[in-house]
Amino acid sequence: MKLINILFVIGFISLISCTNDSESDLMIELDTITYTNRIKVIIDGNCIICHHSGADAIGFFPLETYEQVKDETLNGELLVRIQLEQGNSLLMPQGRDRLSQGLIDDILSWQDGGYLE
Repeated sequence: MKLINILFVIGFISLISCTNDSESDLMIELDTITYTNRIKVIIDGNCIICHHSGADAIGFFPLETYEQVKDETLNGELLVRIQLEQGNSLLMPQGRDRLSQGLIDDILSWQDGGYLE
């Protein structure tokens, strides 16, 4: 019984010694925009129907991978085309409403954040 009490005290001390006073150190940055957690969803839901590598692709370049999306964002083509005014014949996605400003802002934040994968 004495051994169990000693082990309990040692375990308790170990647990309380692993504290941190800073909540920010303990929190996962859920608002960090990455390709995987946000951009892929936007592209897959709005662009991939035309911009894929299949024989029936309508878009001039595929947007199926991180590298492809990053390259088209880096060269400015993607960002220019999604930010055009509704009604502009070059607006992407074609034949649909302009992306919401929130989705566009997410892509811009991804760019500003260094294109995290």
